[in-house]
Order: sequence, then C-alpha cells, then structure tokens
Amino acid sequence: MPILLAVISVIIIVFLYVGTMILNDNAGVPEGCEQAYLEAQECESCNIAGSDACPANSDDMFKEAIEFMKEVKV
Repeated sequence: MPILLAVISVIIIVFLYVGTMILNDNAGVPEGCEQAYLEAQECESCNIAGSDACPANSDDMFKEAIEFMKEVKV
C-alpha cells in the first residue's frame, strides 16, 4: 500500500510539472517587458555555457532589467 501511494504521488507531481510547463509556454511576455526578457534570455544562455560571452556590464544590465520588471505592473 505505501508503494502505491508513493507511485501515485510521483505521478501527480509529474503531471503538475508538465502542466506548469505547458501553461508557461502558452503565456506571453507582456509588451513592456519584451526587451528586458530578451536581454535576460541572452545573458542566461551565455552563463549556462560557462563562457565570458556576456558583455562586461551584464550585471548592470541584469539589475536594470529586474528593476524595470518591478516597475511594470501587469
């Protein structure tokens, strides 16, 4: 019986995760945040790669993007 509950719990968690991913793919980026979103995506991808491809002031750009997103109320 405990194994069945564990399996059901894992299945529920997987379905919730997949559902969340589908909903996130369908949600659009608000018009005012498109530029900041694109900058954040570019910087995230070069940081994942472990390269120094991001500009030297990428931290400042990231902070500015975060501040801009805080100011925009959806």
